[in-house]
Amino acid sequence: HEATRLTAAPLAYQDTVFIPVASWEESRTTNPDYACCTFRGSVVALRIKDGSQVWKTYMITEKPAQTGKNHWGPSGAGIWSAPTLDARRGRLYVSTGDNYSAPATPMSDAIAALELTSGRVVWSRQTTPGDVWNTACSTKGDCPVPDFDYGASVILERR
Repeated sequence: HEATRLTAAPLAYQDTVFIPVASWEESRTTNPDYACCTFRGSVVALRIKDGSQVWKTYMITEKPAQTGKNHWGPSGAGIWSAPTLDARRGRLYVSTGDNYSAPATPMSDAIAALELTSGRVVWSRQTTPGDVWNTACSTKGDCPVPDFDYGASVILERR
């Protein structure tokens, strides 16, 4: 996606590097000519030796569809922070941000556990349902308040 922004450190484990993907698309909504929004947050797993893709998992499973003039959705759920490795369970944990456009999706503002080998979402937990926000909300005032995102990595606690 042309608005992709890599804001977090990748994680290398064994022969794979896991790259969290976010974007700056939500700030482009103040341009009335921009068809917003089509970005979906993801994690991409690449082989270290040759850069080939092992898997890619989107945090929004549906592809964005046109919902109005210059409006697309669902979108967002970028991953702003480094993934957390749980080698014992074979999991990669990520935290996501808000949706940029409606409809709201279940893995925005969430913690998700992905299978290391396949990227399959094992489980996810959303903490702020219905959070759809972009920069146009600041000028139009027609979006839900408050706007939340997870901007930090998941912390594991062993018991």
